[in-house]
Amino acid sequence: MKRVSIEQTVTNNPSVYFSAEEHEEEEPDYVNSAAGTVIKIPASSDKKTLSNISPSLCKSCLPIAVCWAILLVIMTLRIHFTTVISTKLRNEMKASEDAKQRITDVVKTNENLHRSQSDVEVKIDKLYQAYTVLENNITNLWEENRQLREENRQLIAENQKLREGNQISTVTPHLAVTNLSWTTHTHNRTQTHLFHSTTTIGWNDQSINQTSPQWKYNYRKKRQSEYCQTGWIHFQSSCYVINHRELPDQKTWEDARDDCRGKNADLVVIEYPEEQDFIYNSSLVSLGMNGYWIGLRGENGSWNWVSGSRLIKEYWIQPPGDSQHCVTSVKETKGWKAVSCDVKNGWICEKNTLSF
Repeated sequence: MKRVSIEQTVTNNPSVYFSAEEHEEEEPDYVNSAAGTVIKIPASSDKKTLSNISPSLCKSCLPIAVCWAILLVIMTLRIHFTTVISTKLRNEMKASEDAKQRITDVVKTNENLHRSQSDVEVKIDKLYQAYTVLENNITNLWEENRQLREENRQLIAENQKLREGNQISTVTPHLAVTNLSWTTHTHNRTQTHLFHSTTTIGWNDQSINQTSPQWKYNYRKKRQSEYCQTGWIHFQSSCYVINHRELPDQKTWEDARDDCRGKNADLVVIEYPEEQDFIYNSSLVSLGMNGYWIGLRGENGSWNWVSGSRLIKEYWIQPPGDSQHCVTSVKETKGWKAVSCDVKNGWICEKNTLSF
């Protein structure tokens, strides 16, 4: 076995200069030698052998060293890349978990939004139903308002006809009395007493017209009180009350109208010249009054009475201004004046006469 080993060594290392035969010759010496015998090899021979063996060993170890170096580099790179890849994988896993969490949050948010959307849709449906009900109510109210306006217009027309009929019925007795007086004066001259009585009555009427406004007011109030409530003045087919108040108790236009409504009346509506003269003469009895509110007011560029009718006959003492929307009857000038509705004045109420 030892020989084979040596031969292989020689074969694999051709740079060795001793042969196998030499070893075979020396081998018996190792075998036959005594137990404590030491074989001495010359020193010169050992140095020569080592010098011959070292270059061969260095040349055979160089590839191994290179392989080891490459292996170390590969292992180092493997460890490095394994660490990098592991770190990257951990980061990616963490990012993936964060993404999953965000997706979960988004899904929950989306579900909440869907629920909120459903709630909003239900509320919208309820609001739409309420809107439909309100729209129907408004339509019904507009229809009722239109019907009330139509009824009011008809009532105004009927009232106007009644006023005209009352004027005719009032004028007719005067014409009859005048005709009777003329007939008596023309055909019955012999009835002197009747003639003088008629003349006396005419003189008394003329005297009444020439007396002071205060006496005229009291005389008319006494004769006409039977047609109206106590404190009201009768003229034609209406009853009037002149509210003479001191400055602290005077009212604005709205407050004055509320006061008239509380008396089942409204601010006076002046429809013909005789009524304007009556209002003027009736207001002369007051002292310290600048004017009286009447039922005329300007809205959207037009002047309308509280009865709903438009202004036809005007008695302006000066053109109304843009900021003046309510009207007073001015006693000194026998006309109207537009002033601010917030100014305080006296006021005149009007309502129909009592049933005869």
